Amino acid sequence: MRLVTTLLEETWGSDDEKLLFLGEWCKSYHSNSWKSRSSETLVFHWEDRTKLKNNHEYLKNLYEDILCSLSDNLNEYHGVDYPLRFWRILIGPWLLTYISVIWDRWESIRLAVEKYNIKSTIALCTKNKYSIPNDFIDVNSMYQDNYWNHYLYLNIIKNQYPSINIQQIDGAINQTNRLFSRNQKKIWKHTLSMILDKLISYFPQKHTVFIYKGYFPIKSLIRLFLKLHQIPRLFGELDQNITYPLPDNSLRNENSLNLQVQNDFEEYISSNILKDIPVSYLEGFKLLFDLAEKVKYEPKVIFTANAHYASDGELFRVWAGLKCAIGNTVLVISDHGGAFREIMNNFSHEDVIADIRTVWHIPYNDKQIQMSPQKVIGKGLKRELGEYLSLIGLEISFYSFRCQTGPISSLILKDYEQNKMFVQSLPDFIFNFMKIRPYPNLGWNTKSRYIDDFGADKVDNSSDIFDTFAQAKIIVCTYPQTTFFQAMYSGHPTILLYNDKYWKSYSVFDALTSELFEALIIFRCPKKAAKHINDIWENPLEWWDNPKTLLARNNFNYVCGSVDDNPIDQWASFFKVYTTDVVN
Repeated sequence: MRLVTTLLEETWGSDDEKLLFLGEWCKSYHSNSWKSRSSETLVFHWEDRTKLKNNHEYLKNLYEDILCSLSDNLNEYHGVDYPLRFWRILIGPWLLTYISVIWDRWESIRLAVEKYNIKSTIALCTKNKYSIPNDFIDVNSMYQDNYWNHYLYLNIIKNQYPSINIQQIDGAINQTNRLFSRNQKKIWKHTLSMILDKLISYFPQKHTVFIYKGYFPIKSLIRLFLKLHQIPRLFGELDQNITYPLPDNSLRNENSLNLQVQNDFEEYISSNILKDIPVSYLEGFKLLFDLAEKVKYEPKVIFTANAHYASDGELFRVWAGLKCAIGNTVLVISDHGGAFREIMNNFSHEDVIADIRTVWHIPYNDKQIQMSPQKVIGKGLKRELGEYLSLIGLEISFYSFRCQTGPISSLILKDYEQNKMFVQSLPDFIFNFMKIRPYPNLGWNTKSRYIDDFGADKVDNSSDIFDTFAQAKIIVCTYPQTTFFQAMYSGHPTILLYNDKYWKSYSVFDALTSELFEALIIFRCPKKAAKHINDIWENPLEWWDNPKTLLARNNFNYVCGSVDDNPIDQWASFFKVYTTDVVN
């Protein structure tokens, strides 16, 4: 049996050898060629949720051990003595991703070898070798690239399974995949905003509260800055395109991590991590440090909702790390999404690095403070119902990216099948008013699947989610996160259809989940959800506004995202607690 690890059909071979596809990601939706081959497909290992939970605990502990050791290495290499918190702020997002990615690929190969008699696999000889990322932007791109994963899988096979015959063939040169493009209108708006921000930066100013990528709508952000008696800024100084030096392969190949390894996987990580670490943390660190030194603000508070984790946030993380881990600035990290908080997510990275966590939901630890969700400030509640049954779809990264809650990688296909069954269960007179808003394509082509199954006319191409809500008579969300919160906040009748096997939340949400289930807002069965839609279709507000449903809705608002009557005043008062020179 020949092992196929990625979507690259060149690695199948032209003979009749039976194939083992390592996962559903090996079979292109737009090609039926795999159907003509004798094959089997390995079940995705994190379909077993007990395994996911156990792996998460193991990797979380391993992450802490590696972070400590790697911090020592980087301090020695750069001739500094920065505390662990600085390195956690800077390299944490990459490291927790890297460990999870390597483990997932490692486990897939291990289980394939354990369950099947694998004789061979095919290696492509191209110029697209397993390469070193410049920064976290490259990481996010590379880790979803077919060629990068192809070489990672090969490296694991060579290292652990020398009995598998690796057949070398010539392959085409491929560029990193770009699965979806940015909205051009948003690019222009951002460019114009940054030009204006640059002009404003020349005026004398002092910012005791530094708000960077805080998820406030622009009008709300301006109002908040004015409440704080500060000039409104986007702080484009931290949003730069950086040209990094080339990696020093001789240096990387000579060193390994000083880690007390307990198994073969940890030995593999220890031997490879300094070869794979982004240039921005090694050869390019001084460049980042010098750029950060030029950002001459001395805030009392740094606030962000996503720059601490964003792919383009390397410069911010160096600057914020210097101010907060070495200086005395308070780091406040906000939720950038809402509804039910996943119990396994980024090894609790945000809660660990922040001094204070502002959250949408009710707090479940001492660092958290519930505040009005930024994303819905100024959106308003509109009672006028549209005409459509609007289903909001989901798509997940093609290759597994992190060890976390949710339908990881190919498990999104099970989520799709549940949504498909729901739509097929609707009576024709409701199906005629069906609109589906697919998630942007991350490799699984769910939009194409919806078109093929239900027709192109069923796809909602609205550019803004609130436009979709405005056209909806009833909203059907398919995952218990930000979109579900936004839909509930919109005031339009909303249900949540999801597979609770994949979505596990903190226990603070358990009572609310049960209440929403009893109020027929949450469904786990697509046929029951379709029946409910049929029952309420003629007058959904009769159900939506009845006392039982209304009580559940109010409790949802209390638990998942309470919006203050004057949210900008609330946020301004929050920041004033941590500053002394901002007056009312």
